[in-house]
Amino acid sequence: MILTGIADEAGKDLATQINTHQELGWSCIELRLVDGQNVCTAMSAEAFERVMEQLRTVGMKVACFASAIGNWSRKITDDFETDRRELLTATGRMKRPERRVHPYHELGAGRGGPGVLAR
Repeated sequence: MILTGIADEAGKDLATQINTHQELGWSCIELRLVDGQNVCTAMSAEAFERVMEQLRTVGMKVACFASAIGNWSRKITDDFETDRRELLTATGRMKRPERRVHPYHELGAGRGGPGVLAR
């Protein structure tokens, strides 16, 4: 069993995220935001590699990347090309099959409403 948490819920910067996971005795981390940037898509390739190098240095593995694909900020009617590009970027960066995506929310349901699982 792997225990991990969405790292940016512990802190904005990577050092805080790493330290919190280490204090809990966890060797895996779930990355979403580092310094306010989504690691899957908003972060430059160079910044992403710096994050990964810091994690390698402390022996921390990435269990999953938490993307913005289908999350509460997006509607099922939004341009799917945005999600497709982000999925391809995340896939290339992670180099493994696990990535977190959210169900698309129904029109008018808003945050926390019933989700649509496919489009």
